[in-house]
Amino acid sequence: MTEARPNARSNAHLDARLKDGLWGLSSTERESRDAWGNTFYWAELNSPGDLPAAAALLAEHGARLCMITALTRSTYAEAPALYLEYHFDVSGATVTAIVSLEHDEADGVPTITPWFRNADWHERECAELYGLRVRDNPNPNRLFLDPSLEAGVLRQIVPLTVMMNGACTRDLWERVMLANQEDRPEDTTEHGSPHDGAGSESGSETKEGDA
Repeated sequence: MTEARPNARSNAHLDARLKDGLWGLSSTERESRDAWGNTFYWAELNSPGDLPAAAALLAEHGARLCMITALTRSTYAEAPALYLEYHFDVSGATVTAIVSLEHDEADGVPTITPWFRNADWHERECAELYGLRVRDNPNPNRLFLDPSLEAGVLRQIVPLTVMMNGACTRDLWERVMLANQEDRPEDTTEHGSPHDGAGSESGSETKEGDA
């Protein structure tokens, strides 16, 4: 077994002012270190309204926004609560600010683009795919989905917990196509179904001709 060795990012610690500031905005905090010495910090904010203060504090300490992920914590609930995780790199340490929308999903979250310009893409993606409301995003236009599709359609068709495991690409689009077919009126034209008698007979004639 290969022995774990510290890397160049090991022993990274948060500045005490940043850590105390984040902890002061949070209801739950924890930190850990892996076998290679990488440090991880999690802070679940008291409310979505604390997100701008957390973003400003992180930006002041040179944080870099890596990504934003959306997830639900209760897979089997009728209306599972949506959570957002904002992942930052701060001088080699990984900091994740967690925002719960369990009681505030209708109000959404405020944008953090004033402090992290690259948040624009992530926020728009969450709004488009998960139906999340992002307040004051400077460019709320869609990225991928056709405007005719309802916001959050993928969240309705595929649970976030399935979508985020990275193993549902084929299943995802099969469900999207099935949902689109269910929304379309049944075709009653004279051409008939490819599965009716005429279709089967036509297929038999084609095979005989080819033979």
